[in-house]
Amino acid sequence: SYSFVASEPGTYIYESGTNPMKQVNMGLFGVLIVRPSRGAGYAYNTDNSKFTADKEFMVLLSEIDPMLNRAVERGRPFNFNNYRPRYFMLNGRGFPDSIAPNNASWLPSQPYGSLVRVNPNDASNPDPALIRYVNVTGQDMPFHPHGYNGRVIGRDGRPLVDGSADISFEKYSVNIGPGQTWDVTAEWRDAEQYVENTNAVPVVIPNAQNIAYGEFYSGSPYLGIPGAIPVGAPNQNQCGEYYIISHNHSLFQITSWGIPMTGPITYLRVDPPLPNNCP
Repeated sequence: SYSFVASEPGTYIYESGTNPMKQVNMGLFGVLIVRPSRGAGYAYNTDNSKFTADKEFMVLLSEIDPMLNRAVERGRPFNFNNYRPRYFMLNGRGFPDSIAPNNASWLPSQPYGSLVRVNPNDASNPDPALIRYVNVTGQDMPFHPHGYNGRVIGRDGRPLVDGSADISFEKYSVNIGPGQTWDVTAEWRDAEQYVENTNAVPVVIPNAQNIAYGEFYSGSPYLGIPGAIPVGAPNQNQCGEYYIISHNHSLFQITSWGIPMTGPITYLRVDPPLPNNCP
C-alpha cells in the first residue's frame, strides 16, 4: 500500500501500474476526484468552476476486447497486435443501460448511470451542472452533446485559469484523448421563451397520424406540459421533460460487437423548472 497528499483538486485517473497493457484493458482503473477546499459546488478553488452541487455527473469512457478477456480467462497468451475493442461503454454500461438510474438493481456491477439531469437555468437556478469526462481507452473519444455548448473549466486535474484570468472556453464536441480528463459545465436555457398560450412555437404541429412518436417524446413541444400520446405508442416520458442526445461522435464506436446505436450514448434530460412533479 502507499499514501499520498491529494493537494490539487480535480479529476484524475488511477490504474494498474503492473503490466498495464493487459491489466488496464481488463478493467483495473478508476476515477479519483479531489475536492477543493472552497467546498461543495466548486470543481476547483476558482470562481469559474462553480456549479450546482447536486448536479455533478461522471462520464467514464472505456472499451473491451472480448478476445483479450477470453485469453486471460483461459490462461493463454494474447498478441496485442491483434487488440481490437468490440464494446465501448460509459461508466461500464452501453446504451440503453447508460441512461438507467444509479444503482439500478439489474446492473449490480455497473452502479453509475451517465444520464445528465438539469433544470432550466434562470434567476432561481443560476449555476450550471458539472460533467467530468474521463477516457481510459487507447484512442480519442470525441464526445458530442447535441444542442448546446459546454464550457471547459479544467483538464487533467488543472483549472483553466492563468493567474487571475479566466481562460475557460466553450466547446461543442469535447475530444477527450487517451488518459485525459475534461471538466465541463453544462446548462440549458429556454432561449426562445416558448410558453403554450403566450409565445407559441411558430409552426403547425402535424397531425398525430403523420408523426412517428419517439419513445421519450411527451406529445407536446412545451417543457413540462405533456400532450396526448396515440394509443399503442410506447412512451417513457414522465413529466413533459426534454431529452437531448449526447454520444461519441466517432460513429464506428457506437456499437456493441456490430450492433449499432449502442455503446457510448446517453442523454441530457431537461426537467421543468422547480418545483415540478418529476420522479
